[in-house]
Amino acid sequence: MDIPDIPEYLIETIFGNIDQRLKQNFYNFYENLFNMNNKEENLKLLIKDIIQKEFMVAELTKISDMDLHKTKHTFIAPDKINKLKRYNLQQIKQTKKRWYNSLFKKKKTNPFNIEIETANNNITLYGPEVFFNLYKVRSIEELKDIRAAQFKDWLDNSIFITDFFYLKSKTNKQINTAFNLDFIYNICTIIYDKWNNNLNFIYMEYPKLLLDHPLVADGSGKIKVQKQTIIQQNQSNKNVKYKYNDYVSKDGITRILVPESNIDTKQSRLIDNKDLNILSNILKYKKADFLTNKTIVFNLIDIINNIYCSKTVRSYEDLRNRIAKMTLLKFNFFRTDNISGIPDAVYGIFSSYEYLDKSQNRVKVYVDSILYDKILKNQVYTIYNDKINQLNDDFAKTLVIYLQQEKLVLYTQGKNTTFLSYDYFSNLVRFRYKKEERNYKIIAQALENMKCNNIIIRDFKKHMNGFIITFLDTNQFEISDLFSNKNTSDILPMI
Repeated sequence: MDIPDIPEYLIETIFGNIDQRLKQNFYNFYENLFNMNNKEENLKLLIKDIIQKEFMVAELTKISDMDLHKTKHTFIAPDKINKLKRYNLQQIKQTKKRWYNSLFKKKKTNPFNIEIETANNNITLYGPEVFFNLYKVRSIEELKDIRAAQFKDWLDNSIFITDFFYLKSKTNKQINTAFNLDFIYNICTIIYDKWNNNLNFIYMEYPKLLLDHPLVADGSGKIKVQKQTIIQQNQSNKNVKYKYNDYVSKDGITRILVPESNIDTKQSRLIDNKDLNILSNILKYKKADFLTNKTIVFNLIDIINNIYCSKTVRSYEDLRNRIAKMTLLKFNFFRTDNISGIPDAVYGIFSSYEYLDKSQNRVKVYVDSILYDKILKNQVYTIYNDKINQLNDDFAKTLVIYLQQEKLVLYTQGKNTTFLSYDYFSNLVRFRYKKEERNYKIIAQALENMKCNNIIIRDFKKHMNGFIITFLDTNQFEISDLFSNKNTSDILPMI
């Protein structure tokens, strides 16, 4: 049987956010069945089982022309998580209604009747003071009134089935079903709060091609181009006149080329973290045909929901301009020892795009050939999405991708502290300002944002021509999720 690959971070995050009262209900009831030294591991196993059974589906994927298929487990879509939550709430209400009504039936096995009978015996045998110490009330009628109020409060949607006062009076099957309903509903709430119901966004992938050279700027800004015009061929083998901007780092020159005809448009702006985030989101919408035709089709509203604060006309215009920018801009890289003047690398992000409707809300993008090849080879950096979303400094959102890799490398060496020089940062990020003093402040601000949010960095300090950085401890699930290799067939998304 094929075992689905469930990110360890998903299990850990859900476990860490499960309602404490529900956790305690689970521990209290099952303490005689489990070794309570391993109670947390037992709960994690239950969470994993629920994720596999309720939040994943198995699909057959064709892997050859000989009709050979591979079973691929995928997460259910956001709308199905909504349906699952609504269905579970309905089941919870029905279960509560049945249990509530059963409390008022005149049966000897009714736990409410048993408690009242026991209370009557106690007051008769031991007197009112012992009765008060046991029940904190002065009479049987007062006890009945308190229980009736508790039963009614229990019907509220915010109260778990397993908060039921007489839970242990139910059969094991009923109790297991109740815990299952409670956990599924609670997990649905966590998934909505953490990932907006989209389990494909547990972690994001960023192409190394765009991050291994300083293409992404430390912020937004217009591209300052040279007066000189150069001519290069585009994807259609047509000569295009470009203006350009060179960024010099210790590894070489990274050049951004802007079509001369677009110099005064909104497309002639630097690639920033928002562009990087948009690209990472777009890549989540790859389907199987991406392998053969390099295309991705998506709706603008999906990207806007994930990235933008509002669904205004301005948000749509900004997204369309950024898609156009990522298509029009081209990049060259020249190594330091390059003497030929011919670029060592020429590439782009999208080779072209087309809107599939008149309102320009559904778009097909064609991924640049070199970027496509790197994606297929899984040359990407991976980081948890909710961690990036906690940061409010745009440069920190880019820098954290690099520092995650440094942290993992140090982990393999048994270390958690390193010195990163100014050259390290300037070799990776396209600083908009030439003054190093100003750029040091930008770096320090980003590091402080990470430290304050308890992401990647425990502490840092300025030292000589760089920073001494101490990283947070690396969890085993980070190694499992972020440092493991994936094959080509596994990089296709589950939307």
